[in-house]
Amino acid sequence: MVVSNVNHRHQLAFLTAFSAIGVLFSATSCSSTDADQGPTAAVSTITEPAEDLSDVPPEFVEFATKELSLFDHPYPKRAPQPGLLALFPEVEGSTMATDQSESTTLVGIDDTGEAEFVFSEGDIFTAKELAWHCAWAQSYVDSMTNSEDEAANEALSQLQQFPKFDQVSEYVEGAEDLTTNLVSPAVQGDTEPIENYAASCISGNE
Repeated sequence: MVVSNVNHRHQLAFLTAFSAIGVLFSATSCSSTDADQGPTAAVSTITEPAEDLSDVPPEFVEFATKELSLFDHPYPKRAPQPGLLALFPEVEGSTMATDQSESTTLVGIDDTGEAEFVFSEGDIFTAKELAWHCAWAQSYVDSMTNSEDEAANEALSQLQQFPKFDQVSEYVEGAEDLTTNLVSPAVQGDTEPIENYAASCISGNE
């Protein structure tokens, strides 16, 4: 049986995105606080469609809902927030192998019965946080491509807030490097680092 730590999987995807530009980043959990939302035209007004979670273990839904209730950042326009199944497709049809007596860890087995995955406290919020960051990076690149200066500036403003969110300094090593290696070069006209990142990070809206 293959055991997969979900948080490690998202960390590896994030590290792969940064390897081309030399940023070292690892995360275990993130939370958020008020961010400068800037021009309302750049903030998503898309309503998330209701997810069909009938084939998802209720233990996972409860576990995930508790963490995602802390997330309150605005998403870019035209970018709906990804749901649980977009971030964690492996949970559909899965079964839980723990009785949830210990609420900080949830172990599941996928629908093939072959792979086991482990969710620890903070993993689900981390995935949503990284998806948010990726969505704004992609929004910046798209806005620059379309000569939408106001939207591009709003994307940079949102990305600059990341290290300031509650708990990021506690759980995200190198959060300031995201600004140093992605946002600051873009402000100075070097968009290659953020373009490389946006092309390979996970927004959950692919």
